[in-house]
Amino acid sequence: MASLLLIALLLPGGYSLLASRRVEQLRAEREQLTNELRVLRSKEASLLSPRQLEQWAGRQFHNPTAASVVFAPPAKGTVAALDKR
Repeated sequence: MASLLLIALLLPGGYSLLASRRVEQLRAEREQLTNELRVLRSKEASLLSPRQLEQWAGRQFHNPTAASVVFAPPAKGTVAALDKR
């Protein structure tokens, strides 16, 4: 009987100890993931920079001239069209 009473008294304290440890683990994991997200966003920004894109394109790709751009007419059933007002 005394052992059950002792267990009943220690159980809430042990549970709160485990819960606080889990909270600290989750905080550390959140901090790690936040830092990883910052690094990935920085890499993405550097990869999408115009200078990097030009380096990858090399001399094969260039901006088209205005005369070489062809505008296709809108398909039937298009909600907005340029020629109708």
